[in-house]
Amino acid sequence: MDHLIPLIEFAKLLALHHGFGVKCIFPTIGGLPTNIDHIFLPPVSPKGLKEAQPGSLLETTRLVAPVFDPFVSDVLEVAKELQLSPYFFIPTNAMLLSLLLHLLTLDETIPCEYRDLPKPLKLLWCIHIHSRDLINPVQDWKSKLYKIFIRHVKRLPLAKGIMVNTFINLEGRVIKALEENEVRYPPIYPVGPIIQSGSGTDDEDDESGCLRWLDNQPGGAILFVSFGSGGTLSYDQINELALGLESSGQKFLWRSHDDPLTFLPQGIMINGTSLIAWLLYAKQRMNAVYLAEDLKVALRPKANEKGLVDREEIAKVVVRKRMKELRIVAEKAKSADGSSKLASKLAFKPRSF
Repeated sequence: MDHLIPLIEFAKLLALHHGFGVKCIFPTIGGLPTNIDHIFLPPVSPKGLKEAQPGSLLETTRLVAPVFDPFVSDVLEVAKELQLSPYFFIPTNAMLLSLLLHLLTLDETIPCEYRDLPKPLKLLWCIHIHSRDLINPVQDWKSKLYKIFIRHVKRLPLAKGIMVNTFINLEGRVIKALEENEVRYPPIYPVGPIIQSGSGTDDEDDESGCLRWLDNQPGGAILFVSFGSGGTLSYDQINELALGLESSGQKFLWRSHDDPLTFLPQGIMINGTSLIAWLLYAKQRMNAVYLAEDLKVALRPKANEKGLVDREEIAKVVVRKRMKELRIVAEKAKSADGSSKLASKLAFKPRSF
C-alpha cells in the first residue's frame, strides 16, 4: 500500500491541477474511495501479452505519458513501442532513489555481500548507512529477489524523468547531489509531499470516541502509535511498549484495526507530529537512519540482546521533538505556487513530450 496509495493520490493531483485524464493499472485492492471508477480486467496468459499490439491503444485514447512504479519497469518496452515519454514515480523519498541509483555502481564494484562490509556505505550526499540498515532485497546477492530488484533498478536511467514524493526544503541536498553527480541521471522532479487525502472507510460514527477525545486535547500533546501498513509485534514487545508508554507519562493514541492495511490517519502532516523510528520491515531501517541521523526529526529506540525494545528505552524516547518547521515548509511546497506544483508543471510541460 505504500506504493499504491501515493500513486493514486498523485494521479488525483494530476487530474485536479493539470487537467489530465488518468488511468491507473494495478492488481485488485479493497477500500477504494467511492468516487474512483474502476474496471476489472479478465486474466490473460503471458503468451497472449507477448502477442498483443500496444499500438491499438492509440486508436481510442490520446496517451500522453506513462507514469509507473520502478518495479514494473517492463512498461518501458510498451512506452518505447508507442513512442511515448516514460516517467518513473518514486512513492517514498529521494534518499531511497539515491540508494537505488548508487546500487548501479555498487553492484559492479563491491566484491562481497553488502552485509559483509566492515564499514558503512557512503551515499551521494555524505550520509553513511550500515549494510544492516539497507532494504531487504539487497541483503543477499544470490537470491532471486536481488536479481529481479537490480534488473528493475538498471532501467531507472532510461526514463524521461523521475518524479519523487518529496520536496526541496526537505531533501534539497539529496536532489542536488543526484543532479550534480558525474553519472548523468534523468531529470528529477520533487512533487511531494503526497499524502492520503481521504479514506475508503466510513468513520463518521466514531464509535470508539477516538476523534472526540482527540478534539479535546491540546495541540501537539498526543503521541500516535502506528506500525505501518503491515507491521506486527510479538506479545512480549506489545507488553513492553504498553508499559513503556505508561511510564513515559505522555498521552497517546494506539488504535488497533482488524484490517492490517489501514493507513495513517488524515492530518498527520498538518499536526507536525513527532516521530519515533521503530524498525520492523521493508524500508523502515533506512528511514530510521535518515530521520534520526540526517534530518534529526526522530529518535531511534535501541533493542536489547533479545531483540526487544524494553519499557525503559521506550519511556526515554517518548519525548516531544520539534517538527513544526517541516510541517510549515511541507504545506508551502503543496501550495498553488509551491516548489512541488512547479516541479510537476515542469515535468508535464508540452515540449516534454
